[in-house]
Parts: sequence; structure tokens; C-alpha cells
Amino acid sequence: MAGTTRDSEEVPTRGTAGGFLLQAIIIAVTLLAASGVVLTLVRIHQRSQESHRRKALQISEDGLMLALDSLSKAPSWRSGIARTGHEGGSYEVRLRELAGSPLKLEVTAEGENGGVRRSQQCVLVLAAEGGDSVWMQAGMEEQ
Repeated sequence: MAGTTRDSEEVPTRGTAGGFLLQAIIIAVTLLAASGVVLTLVRIHQRSQESHRRKALQISEDGLMLALDSLSKAPSWRSGIARTGHEGGSYEVRLRELAGSPLKLEVTAEGENGGVRRSQQCVLVLAAEGGDSVWMQAGMEEQ
């Protein structure tokens, strides 16, 4: 059988365009599904981060309120509050006299939750009221 070719050794030419189209469709569907999964994961992460931001802000407010309460009981209190665990996060409060005056005080409370930190800052002025020293709020800022 020398010199004859066998049909089974010929390169098939039929159906290759259909095979290519099927592969292209499979790749497109796979990419679309992967994009959907990534988008969903990003949205979940954003919601989680927003939840942590809100919680960190609420924790910082709790720390600030505790500091203001301490100042109302002892107007000369300046030690602040070291990092303290609170409701799944933590807060820290720092106090600093402004312009070297013991009559102006900046109180900064930083809350942390899930790796996100938020701060509240309050400026107070010491005033005399009815024979007592009272801290009055002069301004507040969220950071």
C-alpha cells in the first residue's frame, strides 16, 4: 500500500469554526461570572468598611462623652484615657491645653473598630458659673 494516503491521516477541516465559537462563548461566560463574583466581593467589603466606620465613630463619641463627664466632675483632670476596649473596638482620649492657657482645652477621642479609626475633637473653654468652674463647648469637629 505504498503511495496511498489514508483518510484517517488527513487534517479535519469541518467543524473548527463551530468549536472556536463555543470556546469563545465559554470564555465570555466565565469572564462575566468572574466579574460578577469580584463585584459582589467588593460590595460586601465596602459595606463592611462602612459598618466599621460608623461603629468607630460611635465608639469615639462614647470615649468623648466619658472624658466630658470626667471633666465635669474634676475640671482640672488632664490625664486622658489610655486605649480601652469597648463594644468590639477601642477608644483613646487625649487632652491638651490650647495656646498655653489652662482655660482652653482640646479633647480628642479616637475610636477604632475593625481596623478603621475615627476621631472626634472638642474644644472647651473654662467658665465660672454660680461660683463653680464649668467647661463649656466652644467647638466640635469630626475627623
